[in-house]
Amino acid sequence: MRSRRSAFGGSVLCVALSSASAQNVYPANMTGQPLQYMHDGAISGCGLRIVAVEVADDLSSEASELSLNFYDSGVAIVKATAYAPIPLRKPTPQPVKVASAWAKAPGANATKPLGVAEVGEDHLSQVYATDLENALAIVGAQTAGTPVQISVRRPLQRTYRILSGVVTMSPAEGVQLRSCLSELVEKMQSKLPDAEASSPQ
Repeated sequence: MRSRRSAFGGSVLCVALSSASAQNVYPANMTGQPLQYMHDGAISGCGLRIVAVEVADDLSSEASELSLNFYDSGVAIVKATAYAPIPLRKPTPQPVKVASAWAKAPGANATKPLGVAEVGEDHLSQVYATDLENALAIVGAQTAGTPVQISVRRPLQRTYRILSGVVTMSPAEGVQLRSCLSELVEKMQSKLPDAEASSPQ
């Protein structure tokens, strides 16, 4: 009986392992940059661009760029760019095609396309609309100084290569991002119908 149970337990473990693909996590230096979009003199969108460079001991490192963009229409857009492995002696990144990409904050789900992901204007990057809550969670993690995960997969990569790190920005850049988002939220709220005016008398 014991041998049967062991065999059963082993088969369950094999099925579990075969159904999950291994995804290694690598430490990375992540730098953030606030983005701001204007239309007719008013803020129409805000964003956070994250450049992630793997902390590597070998002759090259992986680098990716992912931006989270928020617009007054209530839409969140992800744009991901991948770079070929960067030789340490020639740190000029060369963009390559993106197969898929996501970003994740602690306690939140990873970003994913709401619909079909599209190819960017450069014919290499990937752009997609995503869930607003999960995208904002990454901004919250940057503000809190907690690590986020970013994965930008190239076409020839069979598994995701996950980069993890704290997104660093200067205090002034942090203030700029939060100020932009605050103004954007106020603009979005001003577009909502007045609940009191729309309620039946």
